[in-house]
Amino acid sequence: MNLMLFTSLLNLSIFMGTSTNNIIFTWMMMEMNMITFIPMMYYYNKPSKKDIFMKYFLIQSFSSSIMLISMLFYFTNSFNSIFISMMLISILMKTGMWPFSWWYMHLLINLDWMTIFIMMTSQKMLPFYLFYNLMDSSNIYSPMFMHLLQLILLLNLISSFFMIINSNLIKLIISASSMNQMTWFFTLLFYNCETWSNYFSLYTFTLLITMTMFNFYEINFIHDLHILPLPYKILLMTLMIFFMMLPPTMNFFMKLLAVKNIMIHYHYLLTFIMLCLSTIFSFFYLKILFPSILFFKMNNFFNTHTYTLPEINLILMMLLFILTSLTVLI
Repeated sequence: MNLMLFTSLLNLSIFMGTSTNNIIFTWMMMEMNMITFIPMMYYYNKPSKKDIFMKYFLIQSFSSSIMLISMLFYFTNSFNSIFISMMLISILMKTGMWPFSWWYMHLLINLDWMTIFIMMTSQKMLPFYLFYNLMDSSNIYSPMFMHLLQLILLLNLISSFFMIINSNLIKLIISASSMNQMTWFFTLLFYNCETWSNYFSLYTFTLLITMTMFNFYEINFIHDLHILPLPYKILLMTLMIFFMMLPPTMNFFMKLLAVKNIMIHYHYLLTFIMLCLSTIFSFFYLKILFPSILFFKMNNFFNTHTYTLPEINLILMMLLFILTSLTVLI
C-alpha cells in the first residue's frame, strides 16, 4: 500500500474541507477523509482487527447519514431547530463525545499508537470546523440550546473520569484525556477561534511526542514504563507535566488564556466545574508519572547505551518543545 498517497489525500481532504463555508462540500471532504483513513488503519494495525475497522466505518457512515438528512431540513428552510439538533448529534458521534463515547473508547484501545494519534487530532478537525460553521445559525445561541450543550460538555468531562478510575491501560487513560480536552475545545470554539487554534496545535504536538515514544517502545500498560531508558523517563515526566498544564509550561499559559476567554462571557460556574474536573484528572497523569520516578536510577544516566536516530530525533524534538515553552516567560 502506498502510505504516502493516502497520507496526502488525508491532508488534502482536511485542507479543502476547511477552505470553504459550504457545508455540503465540507461533508463531502469528511467522507473522503473517512475513506482515506480506513486503509491507513489497516496498514498500521493487524489484519485480524477487521471488525474494528468495520465498526468505525458503520458508525461514521451512520453519523454522516444523519448529517446529510439534517442538511435537507436546512436547505428547505424548515425545522431549523431540528437541523441544529441533528447536526450536533452527528458531530458528537463523529468526535466520540458523550453520550457516544463508548464506541470511541473501545476503538482506540484496540488500535496502535499512531492510528490513535491521527484519530485524536486530524480526524477531528473537519467536525470541529463544521461545528464552528454551525454556530452561525440563528438559533444556536438560544438559552435552551446553550444549556443543553453545556450539560453535554460537563457530562463528557465526568464520564471520562469514571471510565478510567481503576485502569492501568495507558491507551485508555490517554483516550479519556482526549475526551477531557474535547470539552475545552468545543467551549473555546464559541468564544475565541484563535485561542482554540493555538490550544489545539499545542495539544497535538504534545500528543505527537508522547505517542511516538510509546509506539517506539510498545508501551501499553503502566507497568511497561520500566523498560524506558533514563532519558525517556525524564522525557515522560516532562510530558506529563505538560499534560497537567503546570507552570511554567506553554500549556499552562494556554489554559490560562482559555479560562480568560470563557470567563469574559460570565460563565463562572462552567469554568469552575471544568477547572475542578481537569485538576482531578491530573491524578491519572500522576499514575503514569510515578512509575518513571520509582524506576529512576541516576547511575544509569551516563551508561553506554547507543541511541538510534529515531530516539535522538525524539529527544531533540522534546528539547525544542521545552525551550519554546520557556520563551513564554521571557
